[in-house]
Amino acid sequence: MKEIYLFDNGAYWKISSKWMLKRFDCTPEGIRTKCRGKCCYGPLWPGCTGKDGKCPFLGENGCKISDITKRPITCLLYPLKLNKNNTLVVHLKGILKNMPCEKCYGSGPLLIDLMGDTFSFIFGPDNFERIRNQVLGGKDEFICLKTSILERYKKERELEKNNKSPEEL
Repeated sequence: MKEIYLFDNGAYWKISSKWMLKRFDCTPEGIRTKCRGKCCYGPLWPGCTGKDGKCPFLGENGCKISDITKRPITCLLYPLKLNKNNTLVVHLKGILKNMPCEKCYGSGPLLIDLMGDTFSFIFGPDNFERIRNQVLGGKDEFICLKTSILERYKKERELEKNNKSPEEL
């Protein structure tokens, strides 16, 4: 029998073990030597909102927003995107031939480990450990977002639709 999960306006997100067990070199070294931070340049949001297609927060040494709690949720999650089924998956535009993340895909740490700080912030440190254990066991995880994170994410998505910079958050 198939299990049915109810999603309450995006409040529950599915963490796919299939995707989280992929390797992705979005480490500082991988970004410096492989992709050169191309996800921070248009046509990907928020890159497309800045001058010359460059994210308004991109500095010489990466993101100028050093405090992870102040960065846009969509940036923290990248290369993951939330699909229409509320599942976090690797953004296909990032891994296809000649796309920003192509050179980072398939090497580096497991995505579940790469996303440790992000998931700890978004879902809480205790939830991250549970998610990680489930994923390493080959199981998907469903997690309810804190209202503050969900509202912030929804606001970012609205800004993205209107091609406005997330600096308004």
